[in-house]
Amino acid sequence: MPTLMLAIAMLLLTGSAAGAELDEADSMAWDLAVLSQALAGNAEHAVAFIETRHSGLLDKPIIITGELEYQPPDTLVRRILTPRPETFIIDDQHVTITRPRQKDRYLPLATAGALRGLATALRGILSGDLASLENTFAINLSGRADDWQLQLYPSEAELREEIIRLRIQGQQGRLSSFTLFEPDGDRAEVIVKAISDDAQ
Repeated sequence: MPTLMLAIAMLLLTGSAAGAELDEADSMAWDLAVLSQALAGNAEHAVAFIETRHSGLLDKPIIITGELEYQPPDTLVRRILTPRPETFIIDDQHVTITRPRQKDRYLPLATAGALRGLATALRGILSGDLASLENTFAINLSGRADDWQLQLYPSEAELREEIIRLRIQGQQGRLSSFTLFEPDGDRAEVIVKAISDDAQ
């Protein structure tokens, strides 16, 4: 569903992690607080993405490409380039959907349970607001600073109806990939990279 796919996009904003290079002492004390600080230190907020959607209803996966942008403190933009262009803009109250030669659509964020929960997760990670994460998800962080994995398990019943688990992977202060697992066995896998790398 559109709100679920937008939620996927929102967790993929990353940067080159200026100021987020962790020394060995930091790695030894690797925990959620250190990860949040590293992510919040990102200097670059626009990235390219490739999303692969797997569904039991499809003969083959759907591939989506585009760009993601985080505009502090609470605006997220997802620009889809292929297979057809469209843009999603989310702030703390609304979602705006823009398509060529069509009127913009507006959705209240309060009515989109999964989207609201995942927006809370992204803002919590980027801002270092750990309380907001822990109020919405059970959290498991594993790995080390240069190869970490964050598992988020929804604690709200409404969110669990759409999402079983979110798996986020990265290095230092960068998110490199994200997978969303749904109750019916479908999943969405997303790889992100710097736009400058994508253009090469």
